[in-house]
Amino acid sequence: MIEADGFDARTIELLFVDLPAQVPATLEGRTDALVDGIDNRFFPIEAQAHKAVGLCFADLGVDTVGVTIRAHEDRLRGRPDFVRRFGEGTVSARAAADADPDAAVATAAAVEPDFDRESAQ
Repeated sequence: MIEADGFDARTIELLFVDLPAQVPATLEGRTDALVDGIDNRFFPIEAQAHKAVGLCFADLGVDTVGVTIRAHEDRLRGRPDFVRRFGEGTVSARAAADADPDAAVATAAAVEPDFDRESAQ
């Protein structure tokens, strides 16, 4: 796939960085790009006055799952209704956050003392 897009695979170096170090590594110029959810690293980089370009996989024709909810198989067998309701609640919460982003930011800040309101706006 890399060659099909006109790149020489030998010129690409993959750097595996712990999650907390990804944004600083990019801000310091140690990485050229990150592969992550658009909402995880993109906004903190822009909040540091650096221009970021977000490429969504779906916009590039790649059908991926953006958020995954995992459940232990014992939980799936023992309480399938709980797992279903958890999934529905997650979808509902995302829709509510999209509908009222300011309320979503206030809620996140209320439960997470270190939440950065500015980068979430």
